[in-house]
Amino acid sequence: MGKTNSGQFYNWREYENTQWKLNTKVPLLIFASSWLDKEYNFHRFCGVVKLKENDERTQELLDYSPNYIVINYKISEIEK
Repeated sequence: MGKTNSGQFYNWREYENTQWKLNTKVPLLIFASSWLDKEYNFHRFCGVVKLKENDERTQELLDYSPNYIVINYKISEIEK
């Protein structure tokens, strides 16, 4: 993942209460970039610290970040 300018940086955030569910993708972490605050001319990475699935504050962080990767896991039943 590249940078859009030299001030941009990346940071990790983790999801809280990540309880597994069979055959369901569960988010664990995101690796996301900062974004330019045009009013003050610097890069931000702020907002929620512990992410929650289907949460307004989590979605806000993802909406502002121009680049991010969500790391998930999924547990599937093995057929014998």
